[in-house]
Amino acid sequence: MGWSDVDEADISVTTPALLLSTAGTRLAYVNVSVVFPKLVARAGIAARSGRCRPRLHDMRHSFAVATLLGWYRDGGPIPPRLPRLSTYLGHTEPKNTYWYLHEGSGIASDGCETAGRLVGAAA
Repeated sequence: MGWSDVDEADISVTTPALLLSTAGTRLAYVNVSVVFPKLVARAGIAARSGRCRPRLHDMRHSFAVATLLGWYRDGGPIPPRLPRLSTYLGHTEPKNTYWYLHEGSGIASDGCETAGRLVGAAA
């Protein structure tokens, strides 16, 4: 049975997690870590080398950076939004999300204020 075969009315959500199983429960990492490589292969995404391959954590990082870039480019203030991103990422403190504001993300190079000031304002 695929996800498209599941009727939303049949799912009883038992967790506030973002990604859920068809039973409405939090996805178990052990299951996701087995399925993810299969999905990557099915999508035809090849590893560049034995040491450079798609990882589930890379998607998390891409989500965080893309979210921050979108917020910066829409002209809205980033500091009040940072706790929301921290929550999505499972961080207990916005300061733990600090490193997503690094030079390589494109935010600093677009003229954003320093990451330390942004995090300080959000805390």
